[in-house]
Amino acid sequence: MDDLISRQAAIDAIANCTNCGTPDELRKYVDKHSLENGWTGGVLDAMEAVEDIPAADVVPVVRCEDCKYHSFDAEYGNYWCNLTSGSRKIERFDFCSYGERKKA
Repeated sequence: MDDLISRQAAIDAIANCTNCGTPDELRKYVDKHSLENGWTGGVLDAMEAVEDIPAADVVPVVRCEDCKYHSFDAEYGNYWCNLTSGSRKIERFDFCSYGERKKA
């Protein structure tokens, strides 16, 4: 299975490796010193390659404990899903395709 990472976090990590700070600061540095420091062009190429990677088609998972259909029976220590007409016992870190996050 593929690892899902933040594109911006990867770009920031590449920029931080150069000790130039943010990606924008790195781009300004490269524009100013491109003839003197040819290696930085490769760093920009890497950042642009990460920017061009297609985004993964993912949906955030709502764990049962964060779902609006979840309830907890403190007397017996059981977790329940109340989505269907009859409640079903669940574990708090379970999830399903019907989960909806509780409103804050």
